[in-house]
Amino acid sequence: MSFDEILAAIAKMMEERTGVVTNSDNLQILKNKIMQFCLIHTEFKTQEELVKHIASHSFNDEKLQDDLVEHLLNHETAFYRDKPAFQTFQNFILPQLLQQKRPSDPIRILSTACSSGQEAYSLALICVKEQAKIGDRQIKIYGSDVSDQTLQRAQSGIYSKLEVQRGLPIVELIEYFEQLNLNSWQLKEHIRSKVSFFQHNLFEPMPPNINFQFDFILCRNVLIYFRNENRPKVLKLLHNILKPEGYIMFGSSESMFSNRDFFRPISDKTDYLIYQRAESVDV
Repeated sequence: MSFDEILAAIAKMMEERTGVVTNSDNLQILKNKIMQFCLIHTEFKTQEELVKHIASHSFNDEKLQDDLVEHLLNHETAFYRDKPAFQTFQNFILPQLLQQKRPSDPIRILSTACSSGQEAYSLALICVKEQAKIGDRQIKIYGSDVSDQTLQRAQSGIYSKLEVQRGLPIVELIEYFEQLNLNSWQLKEHIRSKVSFFQHNLFEPMPPNINFQFDFILCRNVLIYFRNENRPKVLKLLHNILKPEGYIMFGSSESMFSNRDFFRPISDKTDYLIYQRAESVDV
């Protein structure tokens, strides 16, 4: 197999396992990440050696596949990433849920493709800051991702100095984190306990223990990585796990997709892209 053929095979493997598409726009990124992978896995001194190993094992090295897919996934995230989105949650969605729900009913929130957890924890921090309005109500936040390794990081709540400096106000760093050393900070236990993480591929059914619907789903900048023909499958899953009166938020670049087949927009009431279920969908 040639190098280009192996790249195509790796891209196909990525799509089959995660749904993430590699196209001409991000092919160079794929090549660069493969080079980084070789630097980490020193048994492969060059990309060519990695390619030869994969070709000779006919893609049957499961451990290598797992490590390679993990390395190639995009884990870009940050606390309060895109602040208007979180301001919309704080100023519109959360008040709506508190008004709609009975005090005895739990409010369940899901952050999909949550990577190392910063956005899920951002939702938790907002809930802590709004505790006076929430009162004794139970709010449970969940974070899901296809990558087990990044979820382990998320569960630890430990972040580097660079990560906590991206988007996190200094007053919140001081109040809600503990400094472990010069380069590491950990969210305090009462914040970490508000978020539960689980592994999930959006192309698969929800895990058996997640047998309930959500009041709010954060699913920003996820659909852009999937093929057009695969997006309806993901949207149908999201439709099914969102409560009829619940809300879902997509990324600003995702409004062009056929979300309206599954969700009706209410963005005219907010400063961001908020949707609710379209009940006419055949599910």
